[in-house]
Amino acid sequence: MVFDYHLDEGDTGIEVLKKVREHFDLTKSPAIINSADPDETVREEVIAAHALFASKPIKIAALKRLIKRLLRR
Repeated sequence: MVFDYHLDEGDTGIEVLKKVREHFDLTKSPAIINSADPDETVREEVIAAHALFASKPIKIAALKRLIKRLLRR
């Protein structure tokens, strides 16, 4: 799953990720959170959510590397 970090109405991709995991009983399903936000707390939240962080704009090669890392887990 790939989510943007900043969503409408103050929601975050991490919140959506947690809800999707809970709804489908996928406790640690692979995920990537994408954001242009330079705040280090965003990266810390991504790590705490057992996801990988991708900064915007994400390049195709970087996205492929992240997906390969997720597939190896």
